[in-house]
Amino acid sequence: MTPSNTPKVLIIDDDSFIAEIIQASLEMNGNYLYRLCHSGSKALECLNDFPPDIVILDLLLEDMDGIDLLKEMSRLETMKSVPIVVLTGSDEPGIKRKALEAGASSYVQKPFVPHKLVNLIQELLVSS
Repeated sequence: MTPSNTPKVLIIDDDSFIAEIIQASLEMNGNYLYRLCHSGSKALECLNDFPPDIVILDLLLEDMDGIDLLKEMSRLETMKSVPIVVLTGSDEPGIKRKALEAGASSYVQKPFVPHKLVNLIQELLVSS
């Protein structure tokens, strides 16, 4: 985690409503720094100036395939120990297996319970 021990959360989701729910949940349930990226390409840029302690990733992005982004992030040396939580509404058959094989630490299906997502984030931060 960051030197100040304030976890940095990178949220990658092109749905503003979902992003606001995640942000509000983080604010209500702990002390987090977070950054929102609405596209995969922007998320890759953010990794340089906002190295996260955990990533929340939607697989259904407008500019790139979420599984491809997940694979790309998982290959980065700076991301080797960073948990990635896939949070998606995709109902594609086998998508959970694909996400976990591509490097996801956990998989959460939308709709989701916000406080359960924050609990998962806290658990993954402790174990990473």
